[in-house]
Amino acid sequence: MYDLNADNFESYIKSKGGFEAYARSLGGVFGEYYGKKINKHELLEVQNIIKESGSLEYANKLMNKMFTEVKNNISKISIKKDIKNILLGFISYLELRNK
Repeated sequence: MYDLNADNFESYIKSKGGFEAYARSLGGVFGEYYGKKINKHELLEVQNIIKESGSLEYANKLMNKMFTEVKNNISKISIKKDIKNILLGFISYLELRNK
């Protein structure tokens, strides 16, 4: 099994022929629904799989790690304080939103 993490995910997807080819190769629900318009029941089925598989939790952890990294990087760059505050405020907004 391939140990996916934030550092190797992109290269893994490329090795599978790109995201679309990878999604189709998964078969089952993902292969059946990928690229198609789906109804609410089908959407809930996909959402449930994503939650139960731990993918949602992993994505949230990765997103929070990236928020921390980008805030640290913004703090280190030499730009006007008001611009820096706008960027940091935008990142804070993204962190707090729930959608």
